[in-house]
Amino acid sequence: PSPPDSISPIMQTLFTLLCGLVSDPESADVRITAVRALGEVAGYMEPDKAVEVATYQALLPAMLKVLESELADAREDGVKKVLDVFETLLVLDVPILSANHVPLLVEFFLKAGGEESREPDLRVMALNALGWSIK
Repeated sequence: PSPPDSISPIMQTLFTLLCGLVSDPESADVRITAVRALGEVAGYMEPDKAVEVATYQALLPAMLKVLESELADAREDGVKKVLDVFETLLVLDVPILSANHVPLLVEFFLKAGGEESREPDLRVMALNALGWSIK
């Protein structure tokens, strides 16, 4: 079977598991890995599966919290990994990032890039993400 056929039956189970992991209170590495796994899962989603898309969209705030935490703690590697996932979501055919989400991302990236107290490399990453978001 093709990958979407093989993963579709367990999609809700994956979402449930990853939802807990993306909010793990103990480990930033677990949270980042969960966001990266969500990025991989997105690649197997189909645009006509509205429930799956809505479930994924409900996880976006938690994913942004992971990014916010990584930025606040100046963990460049974590920021890069999470931003890579958001970049992937922006180019997928599946409408995970809808017209409602893009303005929130733009605002988030503008704020993160404009905070002069942040490390310059982190600010540049946020501003690059802003560029992907408005294309």
